[in-house]
Amino acid sequence: MANLVKAARANDWCREYATLDDNGWFYQQCEDNASYLAFHSYSLLPSLIQGPAYYRLIRGTTKVNFGEDPDWDSGLEFRMERRERWIASERPALTVMSEAALAVDLGPERNEILADLRKIAALPFADIRVHPFLCQSL
Repeated sequence: MANLVKAARANDWCREYATLDDNGWFYQQCEDNASYLAFHSYSLLPSLIQGPAYYRLIRGTTKVNFGEDPDWDSGLEFRMERRERWIASERPALTVMSEAALAVDLGPERNEILADLRKIAALPFADIRVHPFLCQSL
């Protein structure tokens, strides 16, 4: 009970129960049971709408030392399964991102990344919004 009270007061209650070694199972259960999904990202496409080409871009440009190499193939598989589960459920999802996510160099697979994003944006239950750069003098 004490953990439930502590979790209810946490910003993200599911983090109290999810562990890194559950392969995203708990997170997926929370997402599958949600009636509406909402995501925000400033400089990246929100993870739910990232396609394989975008994931390869992230993999190819990530220069962080994790101590040991992350299992990129499992990460891609998890994201694609997650995305397909969302599409099959037709659960409404709002994704908000900055124009910065599209203004960066998307590399040689830019056209594939944008085509995939257009495909997702065309889904009737996907609400993808891009917050534009605002250039105003003060």
